[in-house]
Amino acid sequence: MNSESNPHELHRLFTAKTDGTITPEEHERLSALLKDSAEVRQQWFAFQDAEAALLAWSQRETLRREAGVDLAGQGSEQAMPQQNRRGGLR
Repeated sequence: MNSESNPHELHRLFTAKTDGTITPEEHERLSALLKDSAEVRQQWFAFQDAEAALLAWSQRETLRREAGVDLAGQGSEQAMPQQNRRGGLR
């Protein structure tokens, strides 16, 4: 099996594995690449870290929108007075 890969193939394989659409052949290819290359393993972990961060952000944003709350502790966005262009409060 050819252990060389390109960035497009890695992204396709990483994405397929993450979203559950990977085929048995693709899984075998990804496994071989991960086994043979420390660089590919590093890229896999970076990809997984990014995916986890995006998921966590998305979940926080969903909660914030549903509750109308700023999770940083700022309270309800709708209840916060905002300044208009002239410096007065709206």
